[in-house]
Amino acid sequence: MNAGFKKRNKPWLTIEEESFLLKPIKTKKMKMKKKSPGNAIFFITAMAIIGTLSTGCQKEIKQEQNNTDALVSKNSKEAGFFENPNIVHIPLFIEDANMKPPVGNNTLLYDNRGHTRVLAPDGHQVTLGEFNSVSGYADVKCINAGTHAVFHLTGLIPNGVYTFWVVTFKSPGFDPTFANQIGEGALGAPDGSQNSFTATSTGSGSLSAITSAGPLSEFGSVGNCLSSEFEVHLVGAYHIDNLTHGGNPGVDLSTWVPQFAFPFKGGF
Repeated sequence: MNAGFKKRNKPWLTIEEESFLLKPIKTKKMKMKKKSPGNAIFFITAMAIIGTLSTGCQKEIKQEQNNTDALVSKNSKEAGFFENPNIVHIPLFIEDANMKPPVGNNTLLYDNRGHTRVLAPDGHQVTLGEFNSVSGYADVKCINAGTHAVFHLTGLIPNGVYTFWVVTFKSPGFDPTFANQIGEGALGAPDGSQNSFTATSTGSGSLSAITSAGPLSEFGSVGNCLSSEFEVHLVGAYHIDNLTHGGNPGVDLSTWVPQFAFPFKGGF
């Protein structure tokens, strides 16, 4: 793997940090958006689909992507999506000037894989308060073409370049050593052409993409519905260099930092 979320040049989280990261997964409840009566059958049907994409699936991808602007700009509760409001701020890849875990909202941040300053597009150094200010939710549903994910975000670094990544884990799921990680790759198309967006000047952003069955861009593979994974994280990475790098976040690990994630465990 050229670049990934589990590479790190120092010890992993303390027990306190691990508890902080895992707490939202253990204690918060995800909620199902309001669906039409046929949605239970819809989900069962989606889970049963295997194999390669048919012509009909390709048409479905095109139709879903043609509707992206509408889907990310309106409430999707009538579209059969499962809503995950449990955004997790990721402390694993940042440090303070003394190479210690940052504490306090005014603490200036550095990437901990190269001690590179985490800079905003306007040139100022990002603080912990700014880094942790992102909020929002993810809407997901399984369709014939794969897993459709739609993100609605605020509190992002203004004008920042972001990408989304699929990270999967086998049983018993995530731990800070990443020993159970089995897959990692770009959300949507494996070439990374569908997983990026730029935040607005006020720090809001949205993205819609469909991840189909097959190999992930870095390693591992996924089925047609991510709900079948034991645990999956949809991770938002901030790009300090203001660039995207295709099917991986960037070979130079100091040019990007995972900022937040939406964890799913036990299906959706």
